[in-house]
Amino acid sequence: RQVAAMADAHYGVVAPHNAQGPISTATCIQISAACPNLLVQEIFDEYNVEWEREIVDFHSEVIDGRITIPNRPGLGVELNWKELEKHPYEISNFLPLFAPGWERREGERPQLDPE
Repeated sequence: RQVAAMADAHYGVVAPHNAQGPISTATCIQISAACPNLLVQEIFDEYNVEWEREIVDFHSEVIDGRITIPNRPGLGVELNWKELEKHPYEISNFLPLFAPGWERREGERPQLDPE
């Protein structure tokens, strides 16, 4: 938020990068909601693997270009630790943004090769 305030002092805007899943989305939403100089909030949650929807109990929706902000304390989400334990971190975990077919086509969720 301090970086956004420095940008605001010089008439700059901020556009937080967010391509890491629902916990990152919850974090970015809270930061963005507190920034008067927000230009846009990037969100890639619709490209996440299906199980990622199960790791938090609140999912923001984008409706008419606006994202819902949780009205609960903290980040506004509770973690589902049982689901998180099923998916331990691996160094190869990444969002395959440059894999063929990742981009959205005709309003459909892309089907990515799990390998």
